[in-house]
Amino acid sequence: MGFRLAPATVACAIGLVIWFVIPVPEGVAPNAWHLLALFVATIAAFYGAGIALGAPVLPFALLMAAASNIMMTLTHYATGTSPVIFGSGYTTLGEWWKAGFMMSLVLIIVWVVAGSAWWKLLGYW
Repeated sequence: MGFRLAPATVACAIGLVIWFVIPVPEGVAPNAWHLLALFVATIAAFYGAGIALGAPVLPFALLMAAASNIMMTLTHYATGTSPVIFGSGYTTLGEWWKAGFMMSLVLIIVWVVAGSAWWKLLGYW
């Protein structure tokens, strides 16, 4: 397939606009704002690549949103609250990873079974 200029350009433009054009909100550290710009541009790049490869727009957006759910359960540093919970000493690293793996399996089963039935009911699939 090769490199697609339009999705890459859009993703870069989004990141640059957030970084340089939109002012940093009061109370937000500039470094945090720059990280947000990078994250949003990365998500836009993934989304643009999927659409450029022919993925259906709405199901692909929903799939990307659902996939972020798995990533949040996997590791002790995946979300903003994870390091706080892990740092409290409530659980060991091994227990965290085992629980994250089990939650990932549960989420995948729910999405495949209930999600497929729901999309079928809505006429998406």
